[in-house]
Order: sequence, then structure tokens, then C-alpha cells
Amino acid sequence: MDNQTPGRIPSLIPATLLVASSAAFAAPLYVASDVTLTDRGTPYVMSRDIVILETATVTIEQGVAVELDSLVSVVVYGRLELNGVSGDPVIVTNFDPLHGWGTILAYQGGTVHVERSRLEGGGAIPKEAYPVQLTAMLTGLDGTVELVQSELGPAFGGALRTTDSELIVEDNQFNSLRGEVLDMTLSTGVVRGNQIDQSGVMGEWDAIEADGTTSMIVAGNTVDNPGDDGIDLGFFVGVVEDNCVSGAPDRGIQIETHSTATLRNNCVLNCRIGIVARSNSVVLSVNNTVADCDTGAVAQQGPGYSGASLELRNTILWPVGTGIWADTLSSVDATYSLIEGGHPGTGNIDADPLFVDLSSGDIHLSAGSPCIDAGTDDEAPLLDYEGDARWDDPATPNTGVGAIDYIDIGADELTAASRR
Repeated sequence: MDNQTPGRIPSLIPATLLVASSAAFAAPLYVASDVTLTDRGTPYVMSRDIVILETATVTIEQGVAVELDSLVSVVVYGRLELNGVSGDPVIVTNFDPLHGWGTILAYQGGTVHVERSRLEGGGAIPKEAYPVQLTAMLTGLDGTVELVQSELGPAFGGALRTTDSELIVEDNQFNSLRGEVLDMTLSTGVVRGNQIDQSGVMGEWDAIEADGTTSMIVAGNTVDNPGDDGIDLGFFVGVVEDNCVSGAPDRGIQIETHSTATLRNNCVLNCRIGIVARSNSVVLSVNNTVADCDTGAVAQQGPGYSGASLELRNTILWPVGTGIWADTLSSVDATYSLIEGGHPGTGNIDADPLFVDLSSGDIHLSAGSPCIDAGTDDEAPLLDYEGDARWDDPATPNTGVGAIDYIDIGADELTAASRR
């Protein structure tokens, strides 16, 4: 096999490769046939970049540790599998504690599958060195990335960055990333059930950012203390549901740039702005809770774009410094919502929602809350953000509307079990 590099990434491929371990494993520059790493003793140390060709699958079994030297990357045209198990993960880390490794790249049809593994110390590729930015531990360019039940961070860059790729990102834990945690462009798939905690990380990086993702599920994620926005989606078409964002210094959830989105059963706590619709976007907010934010909801134009349209139903904006703000090119309509300071619209309420304990982040409704049985069933979800079914509180008159006239306002539904 000659050493001419396929594709657009010549800088990733050096002239030689050295892989050493206690098992004296050695590999060529290009891996053309299947390889399995099973040695659980001394870590495999990769001192040069490695390319997995279309004909090859490299499998790393449970309990195996791999250490990558400074700026070393793995480019996958074939398949790479990290197959950890609960309590016995695959570990990928940096050989030099002061310098990070580069990226694991699913490229031009390649697949990277990471399950029950731990990745740390990567994402150290400088932005200016490549035709695309690969400043994350996992990257995809016209590839497939499957990341499940794994831990990523701390690192020198972000966790995942993709373009034109297919994704499964489910039930992972991310922390201490020095970049956008999940940054996806023109990619499709699912981002669900992840926990992101950027506490103590300095830098204005979003937790979940996606552009041009017209077929993506963003659901059930928990985001704590991102460097900038919690969830920021542009050129997006779809549903964003059951997420909880707290501590964002800017926007909790932003939908922008010609997007059409439904926000459902999300909670946004202690952020500068709760929900933002921007730049020619049309956003419907149903059964969301925004609490302890400077501003509850905003609709605005962006540079080079017109205004945005935001409709609130069954949404709580309380407590907030300003309930709703819109510029002259944008609009916000609200019905059957609880908004501090009030807002014109049928069924709207201006009263304390009586959260159980907002100071500790508990946004469950207490008995006697004005939100109970006061919503509309128009496009309302049949389950709340915790999966609880709608419940008709016998102690509360039904002031809601629709075939189901006892839907609560906000992300939480009071139930017989939670009534207190």
C-alpha cells in the first residue's frame, strides 16, 4: 500500500507508525485487515497516527487501555469498535499528561462505535492545521459515530464534532470539555439522555449546538453550567423535548436561522434568557418551564435575517426579571401560560406557580398551584417531562380547555403520588 493519503486530510498521516504494548503488538501505517486488542495489562501506546481502511475492523475489548501520544489521531474509513462493559470500560487517554491527543475521526463512510468506554485528554488538534476543525475527541466527516453509555472528559477540546454524519449519542456523561461539547453540522440522528456538566470550565462554549440538522432528535438531556448556550439549534426542523438546562450564562434554549421547531416538556433554570426564537425561525413552546432567569422568552431578528415568531402554550415563565421581549420584526403570542408580569392572551395567569423547592431546582408543582388542570390540550404531550401521565386533580376545578381539560401548565404534571 503506498503512502499517498486518501481524501482531504494529508496532515493527519505521518510516514511511520509505532504501536507498542506488553504484548508487543505492531501495526502498519494502514490497517487493512481485522485487528482485536485484548491485552488488559500494560496499555497500548500509539505514538503515530493510524488509518483503518475500508476493509478493516479494529475492535478494542473491555478493560483494555489505549494511550495516544501528543496530537496522535485515528482515521477510520472502515470500522472502529470500543466495546466496554459496565464496570470494565475501554479507556482511551493521553500518553503525555501535559499534551493531548488529537481526534478519532469517522471519515467518508467509516464508523466509530464507542460503548461503555471512557475517553479523556483528546481534542488537542489546533484549529488552523486542518481544512476542517477537528477540535474534539470524536469527529465525523461523512461518517457514522455511535456513542453510547460512555464518559468523555476532561479534554483539551470538545467531545464530538461532526459534518455530514449519522449519529447515535445516547446516555453518556460529559464533563470538563474545552470546546463545544456536542457540535453537529448537517448531521442526522439522535442526541438523547446525556448528562453534560461544564462546571468550572472557562470559555464561551455551547453544550449542544447543531446547524442544518433537519432530521435529529434532541431529547432527555441534562445540561449544567455550560460556558455559553445550553442548546443552540440553527437550520433545524424537529422537536426538542424533555431536556433540562441550568446555569447557562446566555441562552438556555435557542432556535435560530430559518428553523421550525417545537419545544416540549423542557425546563430551563437560572439562565440569562430561557427560550429564544431568532432569525426567521418559527417556534412553538408547549409545556415548558422557565424559572429563575433574567428574561423568560425572546423573539428577535439576527444579523442579516428578519424577525422570528414564538408561540407559548402551557408554558411557565416565573420567576423572571422580564417575562417576554420581542423586537419590532418579531412576535410572541401566549395562551394558557403562567407569565410573571402577565401577557395578553386567553387563559394566561400571573401568579406564583408554587414550585415545591425552586432553590434546589425542584420544579414540581405543589398542591394548590394555579397551573394545575389549567392548560390546553392543543398539541400538548400526553406525558410530562418525567414520563408521568396527565392526572385530573379532584381537588382542583378544571379551567383548561380541550378534550383533555386537566393538563397542567409547565413541564411537570401533578400526580396522585406527587401531590403534597
